[in-house]
Amino acid sequence: MSKSQARRLLLPRLQLTTASDLNPESILPDHTGALRYKRELLDVRSHNLTNNSFNHAPIVIGKSGEIWRPATIYLIERFGNAVNQTHQIDTCQSIASDLADFRRYLDDEEIDWDKFHKSKFYRPTYLYRNHIIQKIDLGEIAASTGKRKVRNVITFYTWAINNSLIQPEYPPWETVDVYIEYGNSNSVNSRLVKVVSTDVSLKIAKQDDPYTEEIKDGGRLRPLPENELNILLRILFDLGNPEMIIIHLGLIFCNARTQTILTLDKDKFLRPPRNDEREIRMTAGKGTSVDTKKDKQIVLYMPREIYLLFQIYINSPRAKEREKKADISVRNLVFLTNRGCPYYERKKDRALFKEGAKNAQAKKGETVRQYVKDRILPLMRKEFGKNYSYTLHDLRATGGMLLSNYCMELVKQGKMTFEMARNYVRVRMGHKLGSTTDLYLNYKENRELILSIQEEYDDFLHNLISPCSLFQ
Repeated sequence: MSKSQARRLLLPRLQLTTASDLNPESILPDHTGALRYKRELLDVRSHNLTNNSFNHAPIVIGKSGEIWRPATIYLIERFGNAVNQTHQIDTCQSIASDLADFRRYLDDEEIDWDKFHKSKFYRPTYLYRNHIIQKIDLGEIAASTGKRKVRNVITFYTWAINNSLIQPEYPPWETVDVYIEYGNSNSVNSRLVKVVSTDVSLKIAKQDDPYTEEIKDGGRLRPLPENELNILLRILFDLGNPEMIIIHLGLIFCNARTQTILTLDKDKFLRPPRNDEREIRMTAGKGTSVDTKKDKQIVLYMPREIYLLFQIYINSPRAKEREKKADISVRNLVFLTNRGCPYYERKKDRALFKEGAKNAQAKKGETVRQYVKDRILPLMRKEFGKNYSYTLHDLRATGGMLLSNYCMELVKQGKMTFEMARNYVRVRMGHKLGSTTDLYLNYKENRELILSIQEEYDDFLHNLISPCSLFQ
């Protein structure tokens, strides 16, 4: 176990300031009484920043509790001059964790981060690379995690060298130009793109498993089969928590991501549906108050029955009571906790600096995930074993699979062409690529084929070795 105290620290509030000789009314108050000089906010224009005040900002603490200045300055530059500051702060939180891990390794091995030996095998970059490879080989971290950690260290050193924080006597790595082909090699539209690679980067070949139960759609998702879905819904109804029931139904039957369902506002549900309206369309993403992944503009298709459930809940005494406790800026959200806090903080709300912020981490649906962990999973494990699990994102894949199976049945009946089914599912899932949609449309047939082959092969193997008396 590491003896170093190096770690990531998330600050509820971070304001970049400089020493000031201005009039007292222009000077920031010193709440601690520890400052020797009066401070004023940093001029963003003269420091190439888009902002000087941040919530949930990550920094890196050194081995004895001091700020690791190079890593912290690097992080501040990354999120301080970003256009999409909310996304960049979230990204930097992950980077800060990796840099803290790197710093702990340096401390434990007593290695200077800015000293580069003549022999490359004594340089911190190569030593850390070998350390990560060892952890992967021991199964302590996944290969993808190791690759990310090393990549973030390389990016940090690149920034430090470009900004003259260090001038290594010997290079931290050797570079090589790699050409990657995009497009079909037989196509006139194919092109070669030059990418600079290093001999420190981890290159671990990985073969995708075409027979897995998972679908690769913004992560590896496992659609819940019908028997699991039926029991999950029964458990939800028995527990009787209105918010959790509607959130789960929204994730499944609207094919939406967690951040989208949890940032829906009440204005979306003001009008009653028309008699002939089987689904209600809602815009989400950039330019709206509803969040989507990477601010992508999408249309959310909500079945009439789910829409009516939302309306009933919004007008219930329970929802009204939560609304009363909420800050005026979030009262219009559908989903609020019993303390009037949002389940998921919208990007537009996080973009505004909160002087009185006390939470180091923004709310991103942890309340829902904790409910699943504490209340739902124990009951599901009674049915499907102690290792059973599902994620909220799996529910979106479950809804996509239900929709795909329904459309493929219409294709078999000749009521819909495959291309019509493909486009129908693609639009409702918000897929950019039709190849992602194909994973859903072909999932059931592929699974049935795989199970059939496995069963036949097991019978063949049994007949082949059954005469053997070795184990009898």
